[in-house]
Amino acid sequence: MTMEELREYVRARVRITPSGCRNWTLCLDKDGYGRAFVASFPETNRAHRLSRIAFHGSISDGLVVMHSCDNPQCVNPVHLSLGTQLQNIADSRDKERGGAYFYSGQENPKCVIDDDGVRRIRTLKRSGMTHSRIGAEVGCSKTLVTLVVTGRRWAHVI
Repeated sequence: MTMEELREYVRARVRITPSGCRNWTLCLDKDGYGRAFVASFPETNRAHRLSRIAFHGSISDGLVVMHSCDNPQCVNPVHLSLGTQLQNIADSRDKERGGAYFYSGQENPKCVIDDDGVRRIRTLKRSGMTHSRIGAEVGCSKTLVTLVVTGRRWAHVI
Protein backbone atom coordinates (compact mmCIF):
# COMPACT_ATOMS: atom_id res chain seq x y z
CA MET A 1 0.00 0.00 0.00
CA THR A 2 1.40 3.41 -0.93
CA MET A 3 1.25 6.38 1.43
CA GLU A 4 -1.45 7.98 -0.75
CA GLU A 5 -3.52 4.78 -0.53
CA LEU A 6 -2.99 4.76 3.23
CA ARG A 7 -4.19 8.37 3.47
CA GLU A 8 -7.30 7.46 1.44
CA TYR A 9 -7.88 4.44 3.68
CA VAL A 10 -7.86 6.71 6.74
CA ARG A 11 -9.98 9.47 5.12
CA ALA A 12 -12.67 6.96 4.10
CA ARG A 13 -13.13 5.74 7.66
CA VAL A 14 -13.79 8.92 9.60
CA ARG A 15 -16.68 11.14 10.61
CA ILE A 16 -15.81 14.82 11.01
CA THR A 17 -17.19 16.42 14.18
CA PRO A 18 -18.02 20.11 14.78
CA SER A 19 -14.83 20.40 16.87
CA GLY A 20 -12.71 19.32 13.91
CA CYS A 21 -11.98 15.85 15.18
CA ARG A 22 -12.02 13.09 12.61
CA ASN A 23 -13.47 10.21 14.58
CA TRP A 24 -12.60 6.69 13.52
CA THR A 25 -15.78 4.89 12.46
CA LEU A 26 -14.59 1.29 12.59
CA CYS A 27 -13.68 -0.83 15.57
CA LEU A 28 -12.65 0.81 18.85
CA ASP A 29 -10.59 -0.85 21.56
CA LYS A 30 -11.47 -0.96 25.26
CA ASP A 31 -9.85 2.46 25.80
CA GLY A 32 -11.82 4.12 22.98
CA TYR A 33 -8.97 4.24 20.45
CA GLY A 34 -9.67 3.31 16.84
CA ARG A 35 -8.39 -0.07 15.71
CA ALA A 36 -7.00 -0.52 12.21
CA PHE A 37 -5.52 -3.60 10.62
CA VAL A 38 -3.49 -2.91 7.48
CA ALA A 39 -1.26 -5.72 6.21
CA SER A 40 1.44 -3.27 5.09
CA PHE A 41 1.71 -1.92 8.66
CA PRO A 42 1.34 -5.00 10.91
CA GLU A 43 3.05 -3.32 13.89
CA THR A 44 0.52 -0.47 13.93
CA ASN A 45 -3.00 -1.33 15.03
CA ARG A 46 -4.19 1.91 16.60
CA ALA A 47 -5.82 4.15 14.02
CA HIS A 48 -4.33 7.41 15.32
CA ARG A 49 -0.82 5.99 14.93
CA LEU A 50 -1.64 4.82 11.40
CA SER A 51 -2.99 8.29 10.58
CA ARG A 52 0.14 9.95 11.93
CA ILE A 53 2.26 7.68 9.69
CA ALA A 54 0.03 8.30 6.65
CA PHE A 55 0.15 12.07 6.89
CA HIS A 56 3.50 12.78 8.59
CA GLY A 57 5.74 9.75 8.06
CA SER A 58 7.23 7.18 10.36
CA ILE A 59 7.20 7.26 14.15
CA SER A 60 10.64 6.95 15.73
CA ASP A 61 11.21 4.30 18.38
CA GLY A 62 10.43 5.54 21.87
CA LEU A 63 7.82 8.08 20.75
CA VAL A 64 4.07 8.00 21.22
CA VAL A 65 1.33 9.80 19.29
CA MET A 66 -0.39 12.39 21.47
CA HIS A 67 -3.84 13.96 20.93
CA SER A 68 -4.13 17.73 21.40
CA CYS A 69 -7.93 17.24 21.37
CA ASP A 70 -7.85 14.53 24.07
CA ASN A 71 -10.24 12.42 21.97
CA PRO A 72 -8.93 8.84 21.60
CA GLN A 73 -11.18 8.24 18.55
CA CYS A 74 -9.68 11.20 16.66
CA VAL A 75 -7.31 10.51 13.77
CA ASN A 76 -7.10 14.11 12.50
CA PRO A 77 -3.39 14.56 11.67
CA VAL A 78 -3.59 18.21 12.79
CA HIS A 79 -4.57 17.02 16.29
CA LEU A 80 -1.74 14.47 16.50
CA SER A 81 1.84 15.12 17.59
CA LEU A 82 4.79 13.04 18.67
CA GLY A 83 6.21 12.98 22.18
CA THR A 84 7.69 10.70 24.77
CA GLN A 85 5.55 8.70 27.16
CA LEU A 86 6.65 11.05 29.96
CA GLN A 87 5.46 14.06 27.93
CA ASN A 88 2.15 12.31 27.30
CA ILE A 89 1.70 11.59 31.01
CA ALA A 90 2.60 15.19 31.90
CA ASP A 91 0.13 16.48 29.30
CA SER A 92 -2.58 14.25 30.76
CA ARG A 93 -1.86 15.40 34.30
CA ASP A 94 -1.72 19.09 33.29
CA LYS A 95 -5.16 18.72 31.71
CA GLU A 96 -6.43 16.78 34.75
CA ARG A 97 -7.38 13.78 32.60
CA GLY A 98 -5.54 11.15 34.61
CA GLY A 99 -7.86 10.70 37.56
CA ALA A 100 -6.51 9.60 40.89
CA TYR A 101 -3.67 7.66 39.26
CA PHE A 102 -1.53 10.81 38.94
CA TYR A 103 -1.85 12.04 42.51
CA SER A 104 0.11 10.59 45.37
CA GLY A 105 -0.46 10.74 49.08
CA GLN A 106 -3.00 13.19 50.44
CA GLU A 107 -3.40 14.78 46.97
CA ASN A 108 -5.11 11.61 45.77
CA PRO A 109 -8.87 12.07 46.15
CA LYS A 110 -9.23 8.34 46.83
CA CYS A 111 -6.74 8.16 49.71
CA VAL A 112 -8.04 6.57 52.89
CA ILE A 113 -5.24 7.69 55.20
CA ASP A 114 -3.19 10.86 55.56
CA ASP A 115 0.45 11.51 56.47
CA ASP A 116 -0.32 11.14 60.18
CA GLY A 117 -1.99 7.78 59.47
CA VAL A 118 1.15 6.61 57.69
CA ARG A 119 3.29 7.57 60.66
CA ARG A 120 0.86 5.78 62.99
CA ILE A 121 1.03 2.62 60.86
CA ARG A 122 4.82 2.62 61.07
CA THR A 123 4.78 3.21 64.84
CA LEU A 124 2.28 0.40 65.40
CA LYS A 125 4.34 -1.95 63.24
CA ARG A 126 7.48 -1.19 65.27
CA SER A 127 5.51 -2.09 68.40
CA GLY A 128 4.92 -5.58 66.95
CA MET A 129 1.27 -5.27 65.95
CA THR A 130 0.06 -7.40 63.00
CA HIS A 131 -0.88 -5.80 59.68
CA SER A 132 -4.51 -6.89 60.06
CA ARG A 133 -4.81 -5.32 63.50
CA ILE A 134 -3.07 -2.12 62.36
CA GLY A 135 -5.49 -1.86 59.42
CA ALA A 136 -8.47 -2.27 61.72
CA GLU A 137 -7.16 0.35 64.13
CA VAL A 138 -6.18 2.91 61.49
CA GLY A 139 -9.18 2.26 59.23
CA CYS A 140 -7.54 0.83 56.12
CA SER A 141 -6.87 -2.54 54.54
CA LYS A 142 -4.18 -4.99 55.57
CA THR A 143 -2.82 -4.66 52.03
CA LEU A 144 -2.36 -0.90 52.41
CA VAL A 145 -0.59 -1.45 55.73
CA THR A 146 1.81 -3.86 54.00
CA LEU A 147 2.44 -1.36 51.18
CA VAL A 148 3.19 1.42 53.67
CA VAL A 149 5.42 -0.73 55.87
CA THR A 150 7.44 -2.03 52.90
CA GLY A 151 7.79 1.46 51.41
CA ARG A 152 5.93 0.70 48.19
CA ARG A 153 3.34 3.38 49.03
CA TRP A 154 3.66 6.62 50.95
CA ALA A 155 7.47 6.40 50.87
CA HIS A 156 7.64 10.20 50.72
CA VAL A 157 6.30 10.50 54.27
CA ILE A 158 9.02 10.69 56.90
